[in-house]
Amino acid sequence: MAYEETRQFRRSTGPADGARERVATRRCGQKMKSTFQSRTPARKCVLFGACLAFVWLGAEKVASAQVNLFDVRRFAPPTDPQGSLVLEPVTTQGHLAWTAGFLESYAHRVLVLKDANGKEVAVPLRDQLSFDALFNIGIGSRFALGLRMPAVIGQTGDTLADSSLHVPRSALGDLTLDAKLTLLPRGSLGGFGVAALARVSAPTGDAHGGVSTRGVTGDFRLLGEIDWIILALRANAGVQLRSERQSLFSDSYGQELPWAVGLMLRPRALGIDKHGRWQWFLESSGALALTPKFGAARGSPATFGIASRYALTQDFSALAGVQLPLDSAVGVPSVRFVIGLSWAPRFQDADADGIADDKDDCPELAEDKDGVEDDDGCPEE
Repeated sequence: MAYEETRQFRRSTGPADGARERVATRRCGQKMKSTFQSRTPARKCVLFGACLAFVWLGAEKVASAQVNLFDVRRFAPPTDPQGSLVLEPVTTQGHLAWTAGFLESYAHRVLVLKDANGKEVAVPLRDQLSFDALFNIGIGSRFALGLRMPAVIGQTGDTLADSSLHVPRSALGDLTLDAKLTLLPRGSLGGFGVAALARVSAPTGDAHGGVSTRGVTGDFRLLGEIDWIILALRANAGVQLRSERQSLFSDSYGQELPWAVGLMLRPRALGIDKHGRWQWFLESSGALALTPKFGAARGSPATFGIASRYALTQDFSALAGVQLPLDSAVGVPSVRFVIGLSWAPRFQDADADGIADDKDDCPELAEDKDGVEDDDGCPEE
């Protein structure tokens, strides 16, 4: 982004505008005070309303000098408990099975301003520590709903000379609703599967905080998966629609074509993970700018990621990963570190005898309930 454009923006909407509006407002107030006593009630109301309108328009003009940062973080982790940094399986959890969790991420050099020669002049968003609260619940065997609430815990960066872009230290993001429908389920031993995913976010956050947009955003994708037991190939692609075009200085950001592709490896099949607790991920994700200019470099981010998920217990799993840049689009950091924890409470009972598998001495044989050691989960005959 050319810094010359930033300087032009400063001249057109500098602090002098605010000073002029404040002087005019004081004059308006003094005029009201000197003439209010001599006016009829009707004229008093007209004069009072005119001054209020003048003050409101002036405040609106000064407020417009503050640049909206929109969601430059560009990180939207899935709510599915088996998801990675950006990808998720085509399957759902099952009827009324639910998961709650969180992800924390640290990103460095999220937003960098450069002049026409490519020389760096400012880093308005240098360090960003963010948080995502996640929830997901299955409805039936093929449908699931998810909620995601992002927030910035702390962030720092350079303040521009004209103060047109001031990043708050913390900010609340946009509440996002996910809906996933499995169209073609893969088999229990692998195979090919397809699902449809829809995400809709409402502008509940601070437009200046870097994790929120003006207007409603909809993200609609098709998910595909081929599972070979040892290895799974996952991918998704679709379209992201914004009800309002986003802007940052002279650049505009509209509709996009998001994409992601990656591999998931189960090391247990290689004899490395005896208890089957690990999943390893290798993935790439990004988007292609659709409007206002197709394929615009500043609006077409691309990243590469490595992550792993580890089952701590039957109910808890941890996720850790790192993202690296593949281009210099807006919102692509020089590095992003991610850690997270998921809680998926389940009553595991393979033999359906009412005794949880972790307390069942014979998890594949049902207790016969004959009054003899009925708590050990094993039949006595």
